[in-house]
Amino acid sequence: MENLGIDIKILLAQVINFLLLFVVFRKFVYRPFLNSIKEQEEKEKSAIKKIEAYEKKEKELYERKVALEEAYEDKLKKMYAKMKKETNEAKRQILKDAQVEAEEIRKHNMELIESEREKMYEEVKKEASQIALALAEKAIRETVGGDLQKQITKEVARKLPKVKHAD
Repeated sequence: MENLGIDIKILLAQVINFLLLFVVFRKFVYRPFLNSIKEQEEKEKSAIKKIEAYEKKEKELYERKVALEEAYEDKLKKMYAKMKKETNEAKRQILKDAQVEAEEIRKHNMELIESEREKMYEEVKKEASQIALALAEKAIRETVGGDLQKQITKEVARKLPKVKHAD
């Protein structure tokens, strides 16, 4: 090998140096580097698991939010329907009360009208009796004498319907 220009001592020293370098590199550089990479992979896997857990929790929270919103909407719809029903009932009751009151007022007015009509009828009847009596007196006075006149007037007055005096 010396013919090739290779010194065995130097070659042996280089192989020993290479093996020492390989052992030192493997022990102090390669293994810590691999351990570091493995730790990084484990951290990444842990982070991915946490992200997946957070995404799952976020999805659950979103579904819960949607369910609560739907429940809230249903509750609002029910409350609106209930309020609408109550206002319609109150409206009907108010209309019914107003109709009853209007009917009472109409009856009262009809009673007043009937009362006034009866009063007017009595007054007209009284005036008609007075006019008939006055006409009878005048007719009798012109045709008959005094005593006979009084007797006829009394008889006519007795036969005319009795009228209550409003005095």
